[in-house]
Amino acid sequence: MSIQPALIPSPSQPKTSCQHCSLPIPSDLLSKGEVFCCNGCQQVYGILQAAGLGDYYRIRSQAVSIRQPLSAPARTQSYTYLDDPAFTTPDFNCDGSKTLEFYIEGVHCAACVWLIEKLPELLPDVKSARLNLGNAMATITVPATGNFAPVAAAIEEFGYKPYAVKNHREAEAHRQRENQSLLMRIGVAAFSAGNLMILSVALYSGLEGGLARYFSWLALLLVLPALTYSAQPFYKAAWHRLKLREISIDVPIAFSLLVGLGAGIWQTLTQQETYYDSLAMLVFLLLLSRYALNRVQQRVAATHPLLSFFEHQVIQVWSDEQAQFYSLPVSRLQAGMRIQVQPGERLPADGEVVAGESAVDMSLLTGETYPQTVNVGSLVYAGTRNESGLLEIHVSACGEDTKMAGILRKTHSNLLNRTPIVALTDRLSRRFMIGVLLAATGIFLWQGLSHDALTRALALIIISCPCALALATPLVMNIAIKRAFARGFLIKNAASLEVLPKLKTLIFDKTGTLTEGRFQVLKSDELSSEARLAIVALESQAAHPVAQALVRHFASNTPLPEVTAFESLNTGGVQGRIDGQLWQIIPSQAQSEFQVSAQPLTQLEVYKNSQLQAQIWLGDRIRVDARETLGQLREKGYTLVLLSGDQREACEQVAEAVGIDRVYSRVTPEEKEQILKQFEAPAMIGDGVNDILALSAARLGISVQGGVEENLQTADVHLAEAGVAQIPALIEHAIKTGKLVKLCLSFSLFYNLISLTAAVMGWVTPLYAAILMPVSSLTIVTLAVLGGKKL
Repeated sequence: MSIQPALIPSPSQPKTSCQHCSLPIPSDLLSKGEVFCCNGCQQVYGILQAAGLGDYYRIRSQAVSIRQPLSAPARTQSYTYLDDPAFTTPDFNCDGSKTLEFYIEGVHCAACVWLIEKLPELLPDVKSARLNLGNAMATITVPATGNFAPVAAAIEEFGYKPYAVKNHREAEAHRQRENQSLLMRIGVAAFSAGNLMILSVALYSGLEGGLARYFSWLALLLVLPALTYSAQPFYKAAWHRLKLREISIDVPIAFSLLVGLGAGIWQTLTQQETYYDSLAMLVFLLLLSRYALNRVQQRVAATHPLLSFFEHQVIQVWSDEQAQFYSLPVSRLQAGMRIQVQPGERLPADGEVVAGESAVDMSLLTGETYPQTVNVGSLVYAGTRNESGLLEIHVSACGEDTKMAGILRKTHSNLLNRTPIVALTDRLSRRFMIGVLLAATGIFLWQGLSHDALTRALALIIISCPCALALATPLVMNIAIKRAFARGFLIKNAASLEVLPKLKTLIFDKTGTLTEGRFQVLKSDELSSEARLAIVALESQAAHPVAQALVRHFASNTPLPEVTAFESLNTGGVQGRIDGQLWQIIPSQAQSEFQVSAQPLTQLEVYKNSQLQAQIWLGDRIRVDARETLGQLREKGYTLVLLSGDQREACEQVAEAVGIDRVYSRVTPEEKEQILKQFEAPAMIGDGVNDILALSAARLGISVQGGVEENLQTADVHLAEAGVAQIPALIEHAIKTGKLVKLCLSFSLFYNLISLTAAVMGWVTPLYAAILMPVSSLTIVTLAVLGGKKL
């Protein structure tokens, strides 16, 4: 059903404005005679008319606007190239939405993060916006039909410059240009401050007459570059914040600099003592502290998560000049190099095998249980593990260009989603800034608008920057997640680290989690070579896991005989003729006393022309570390539960072997989801894709087997090593992270308390305040980095 909107004439509304929201209609739509700026407005307008609520527009036109909505950016057209497939190729998500990364020039504090992440509330076409302050990278997601051009234009309206980047090398190039620009401003401010200090020596020494007036005017000329060109970032940021009716540290700084310049000009005209040197030095110190903090944050955030796998690894690289291999840190590896990978090492790059043969564990990428044989010409990938032989590989891609890095970019787009504690500290930071401004205004008025009052108020504003408070939690989370990568804990987002210490119940799947998840031949009677070949030849025709286990166990280099009349039996098993003889492999009807690790077995019998040749026992081994690991968790007070779709007998025997008292067996995936709701703060620990519903329904999902890409679509944490042995270390890592966050927040609060007191009492001047302002943030960074090394 199509709703035709009825136009409501409004003499005050321009014809180029949307009939519903009053925002300007894009030129391409206006040329078509459209009266709405988008389909959303047209639909809402039609619904209101159909519901008899057309008076909404009349009432709205008479109402007083309390907050101006975000205008449609006037420069959208300049970013239309962002939606051209020939220029940019966004990542497409499973729900059809599109994601693109931007380098945001000009961000420098927590308020910038908050503003960028408000985009979904301000622009209807933005599904999510996440900004990493450390590397200034914003991840923007829009619907399938959405466009990135208006989003980029809105970011520019905020006072920042967005650059769409295809990889982190492009972002690094933009970052270097921004750093160079900031260094230029620092250099100009230093030039002004240095020369002004020389002039001030004469002026403060009592210079009088015409020469004093000349020096005073010369000082005004020297301070102008510092207060115009160098201080431009403060003015620009403050102006855009005020347009949005927001507040940040740049607003009072810009106001103070302009007031200082105005006062200085008045003092020059009236031949009073001026303080231009203090203003120039203040700009220099503020810019210098901002640059230092930016560089520290960039260094902390610079390491790609993939490199955490190889944090301490040094790789052997071939040198043509020396005709031998030499050691090189993985971080310096480049495409085109020839590397040597020892057995047991993870491959640090994608490439092609040029020498050697080995088995490579691909489970992290593909989820395949068994290692794959590779030899000369085989393609291999970063993140996989060399299991046996020595390999020489020609590197085709390294770092962020590898297949593994591409997977991580897709599955970790919400890596730094704001956790509850991050959101709380953000709110506290904004309220803290407002409180400081009110306090500074009160001090200035209370002390009679004097020079001393202005000095104290300005010192209070400068020294009490809330950045340390807002920086502490995301910085620690960032470092903790990278350290987790290095230990093999692939964590989807920071919220998972916050949830882990709060868990009460750990619910385990059986197959593939507590057991190895694959059938193995545990025992067999003595078999002739003829029987072994017959078993492999028959079972090679079947795809059942039991057949695969038999083929793996009895495989040899001897050519297989031809099988005719092959048949899969309804009662289980297979049969076929080999050289005219009827061979059968069928389940045994007898009960065996043979047991391994309390695990129930599958018992098979091998027949030749109805004559029993041998018996074979297969089973799914319980992981050797399962009982010890679950014992550690039980001692820490966790409630342990086994939840499986397997037979009751099998579940109970495994539970008894590993020390679990509460067992749920023969449950469907839907029933698992319902059972999870019965427990307090449960974590589901399962076999990746096989437990999708349970992993997504639990408060926290942990996958212990399978490929990282598929598992992190539903689970919150993926363990690079199969099994449950890493669970205690994972929980301990999260607990230590929480303690480090509390330590950093406590220091930040303590620093602000001391600094506020010192400023109010007049113990610090604005210049000293500019020096001390970055101390808290730099100390937070130091605490986070040093503490992160112990995680």
